[in-house]
Formats: sequence, structure tokens, C-alpha cells
Amino acid sequence: MSTATVIAPGGLSDAPDVYRTPPQRPSLAETQQCGGTLTTKHYENFHAATFFPPLCLRPHFECVYAFCRTSDDLGDEVADTATATRLLSKWRAMLHECFATAQLLLHPVSAALRRTIARCQLPMQQFDDLISASQQDQVYTHHALLATLSGAR
Repeated sequence: MSTATVIAPGGLSDAPDVYRTPPQRPSLAETQQCGGTLTTKHYENFHAATFFPPLCLRPHFECVYAFCRTSDDLGDEVADTATATRLLSKWRAMLHECFATAQLLLHPVSAALRRTIARCQLPMQQFDDLISASQQDQVYTHHALLATLSGAR
């Protein structure tokens, strides 16, 4: 890690270890590595799909995956609904920072995503919608159709 920095109030200091905001700003190399690490080390086998994009796009592809993976896991892997909801709100604020500021970001996924957003001219709406879906999963856990099908047996 490079320059010592205090964690921003919106950071993920209380998230599961793999998603915590580090106490220091990540180096450029650490930021570039974060997408590939989440893509290849996560228990899901999505990393096989990262071989298909052209080599020049793989880091961006991995970066978007790292954002999506973090969004999903903050909702699914945090047992307490209140904590998951709070972390997802912080994650959304960090996403908005990616689009609103040129300052260096502390979280390696956010820092990498900001570079990908700029280079690939990605819109914020789809990222924001993904966080909304994860937040909705925290409060909407019963689906009427599933209840109807379960009652039919």
C-alpha cells in the first residue's frame, strides 16, 4: 500500500474482510489487480468467462465483475439485514463518488471502476440498479408466486 490515509466515513470498514476499505490508499498495481483477484479467487466459476474478451478489455471486464461481485456479496454474505443494508448504502455512495470526483479513492474496487468508467464511458444507471436490487433483496424476501406454487403441492 502507498500513502497512509484515514478511512473515509463512507468506507466499508465493517464489511466482510475481503470487501473492507483498506486503511491506506491502494497503489496503482493493487487497484489494477483487485478485479482479477476477485474474478479468479471467488467460489463461483465466473473467471472462465474472462478468457473470452480481447486482452485489452479483460481488466475492464474484471473490474466490472469485481463491482458486481462486491454488490451481490454485501447483500448476500452479510447475515444481518440492517448491516447489509447499511453497507449497500455506503457502497452506493462510493459508486456515486466514482462518477463525481477526480480525487483518489480508497477502495481498490472503486478506484479501478472509476478508471474503467472513464476509459469505457460507462453510464452509472446499471451499476446503481444492481445495488438497488441487492437492497431490495434485504426487505423483499417473500414472493407471492413461490408461495402460491408451494401451497399447490
